[in-house]
Amino acid sequence: MRRLDEIPGLRASLPDPTLPMEVPAELRAAVQEQSKPDAAALMALLDGSRTLDQVLTQSPFDDWTTMRDLSYLLGKALLLRLRADEQARLGSDFSLKGFHDALLYSGNLPISFQRRLLAGEGGGPTSPRS
Repeated sequence: MRRLDEIPGLRASLPDPTLPMEVPAELRAAVQEQSKPDAAALMALLDGSRTLDQVLTQSPFDDWTTMRDLSYLLGKALLLRLRADEQARLGSDFSLKGFHDALLYSGNLPISFQRRLLAGEGGGPTSPRS
């Protein structure tokens, strides 16, 4: 598939392009710390003052690369938030291995579904032992 053909799908995976794109500051900082410099610079644009179109214009990358990286970075931010929430919910019972096992066992689901499963609201097991 050509990059040009992928742009509509990438755009659809991102938030409404007319709304400001914002990742909370602490989460943005955590992702920036774990990312390569170019990706960290892109994440810095997600401070709530720019729409998707403005981010695309100000990004050092072409549109396809920007949308691909935004999709990845936003997913990473959601996973880091989910992990932090699970650590807070479970306290000393939290296990990073258990968290990863639960995510892998439940398959390729949206983060909102993963969140419900981990909280026991999904009605299904979150690990082979559940």
